[in-house]
Amino acid sequence: MEKELRDKIEEVVSLIKDHEIWDYSSPEVVWDDDTGYIIEDESGILEDLVWNGLTESESKTMLKDYKEELKKATALVKQLIEENLITSEDEIWDYIDEDDEDFYDDDD
Repeated sequence: MEKELRDKIEEVVSLIKDHEIWDYSSPEVVWDDDTGYIIEDESGILEDLVWNGLTESESKTMLKDYKEELKKATALVKQLIEENLITSEDEIWDYIDEDDEDFYDDDD
């Protein structure tokens, strides 16, 4: 896989997985072909954030910030598809799964 594509895929994954929200909750992020990445059960995420010590206002702000990151990830994925570098969003996770297998296949 060419370096530029690999870098863009890693950026998408980073936007989804490297957000502070993951310190408090595990949002279920899914791909919708029309709207891109969405969070299932936003109210459950807000409850998790409050339960873990954030105020309601902080929780809403964090969720809003995370949704902005998902918009950026969506734009990148759509760009990759439009440029025919990938054919679908599934290829992002195929790449990640492949990388994980390489990690676990290394000699100890």
